[in-house]
Amino acid sequence: TGVQTCALPIFADHVRAVTLHKRLLVFGMPTYLYALIGQRPPSVLAFPAHMYEWAEAGATGRDEVAELRRVLEGRPGTVVVQEPIPVSPRNEPNVAQVAAYVRHCGAVRRFTIYDHSGAQRMAVYSGCLGARGDD
Repeated sequence: TGVQTCALPIFADHVRAVTLHKRLLVFGMPTYLYALIGQRPPSVLAFPAHMYEWAEAGATGRDEVAELRRVLEGRPGTVVVQEPIPVSPRNEPNVAQVAAYVRHCGAVRRFTIYDHSGAQRMAVYSGCLGARGDD
């Protein structure tokens, strides 16, 4: 599985194409993928740092581990993970939840996109087992 270096539209088009039932989870950046594919974020914790950054733990008044568990129970069919997660220390329980979930996805395609911070590597997991297609 090679890494494709591309412009944002190619990356976004791929995410849109594999997210058939608009069940997307972005774990890392770019959160604007939700808007690009016409989906609301699956949680009120719309900024991924709330889920993966240890310094954010408790900052929202919500249990981030329980909230991510709820999102994953909704069975997103596509999960976009920034590689590596760009902080330290990380919310390791949530990193582990996502790692366990994406092991059951049927495909992964990696991209390198560029933003104000430079090169960003993204893994797009799709065809995740148990993804809901009833909406």
